[in-house]
Amino acid sequence: MVENLITDYLLKDVKDYNILEKIENVTVFAKNLLNADSVIVWFESEDRTTFWSLNESRQIYLEKDRIEPLFYKSTDVYLTKSEHLGFIKEMELISHKEIANTMLHKIECKECGHSIIIQTLNLHDEVQSFSRSVEDVLQILSIFISQTVKMRDISNLAKYYFEEQEKAYQKQKTVIKNDFDNLENPLFDIDIFYQPSDILSGDSYSILQANNGDILVYIVDAMGHGIGPSLTAYSISAIIQHQIKNTNNFSELMHTIMNNVQYILTDEEQLTCGFFWFSANFSRVEYIVAGMYAPMILDGNEIISAKANNIPFMNFAFDFSVTTIELQDFKRFLIFTDGLIEDTQNLTIDLEKMLIQKEYSKDIFNKLEYIDLEDDTTIVLISKK
Repeated sequence: MVENLITDYLLKDVKDYNILEKIENVTVFAKNLLNADSVIVWFESEDRTTFWSLNESRQIYLEKDRIEPLFYKSTDVYLTKSEHLGFIKEMELISHKEIANTMLHKIECKECGHSIIIQTLNLHDEVQSFSRSVEDVLQILSIFISQTVKMRDISNLAKYYFEEQEKAYQKQKTVIKNDFDNLENPLFDIDIFYQPSDILSGDSYSILQANNGDILVYIVDAMGHGIGPSLTAYSISAIIQHQIKNTNNFSELMHTIMNNVQYILTDEEQLTCGFFWFSANFSRVEYIVAGMYAPMILDGNEIISAKANNIPFMNFAFDFSVTTIELQDFKRFLIFTDGLIEDTQNLTIDLEKMLIQKEYSKDIFNKLEYIDLEDDTTIVLISKK
């Protein structure tokens, strides 16, 4: 089995096989060989002060003095939640999974002169035991390291790659705004869940206030993953935030936005989105929903489904439709991208219950933190006090 893995995955020409992808494959190998729920393979850094790894396409770190003392008497360490809650919680934040216990196996890699730690994250109470398969993993890791480049070069490459993406992500977050954040006596509560599937996100949202007091709530979801959709989402959000300063009219604002969107989208790109313009007293809302699941409004005891009134936007000339709803007793508003529905089949979600019961929605938000979401996911819930 090991020989097949080496032949199929590790002996390929490095020029034709991305190093970062190879690291992720090593993690998959370790998981399969150990029959574990989840595995993290930690590499010792060149300066020997930290261990680093990849998780969900992100580079993660552990300080060496945080993990080395665990191996005081053995190369195998078993940690439970009851005895090492802090460390387990740290692993839960990294992995987005609820962990029952964890096992760590330390390997001294002769080929590279550095330590490697194979960590299993067990989601259930049974104890993970290391078998001779660990030696198989050691063989794979040793060949992997010696065949590519020195550990310093791998680490520097990964560090540069993720540092640049992190810079782009921080830039992207500057156009996500909530004009009602940190107000002393806000008229409503705003709960937000925002999780990219990768470092960069094709989702963007904001809650903005026009000069006349009206409120714009929007989510845009650019098709795809990575740098392209994130640039689209960033550009559209930047346009919105500039233009809302110059108008108090929703249709006028949308004409300006859509005229620019035509030049932002590529030939094959689509944009799903929802724009909701509430009057300052929440007695009226105008909206555009293009190709996304219907946002919902709780008006008194009535649930209003704001169904799509436009197809997804593309880069050719188009018009758009605006729907207006008169509200009698606005209470809550829920808008979300498709990741909430399409990536959560194992988590039963009652959308109407999310809208009506705030405690239920908070529980869903908490559970989503531990789910591996394959798509960018954004949820905005506004509750009038």
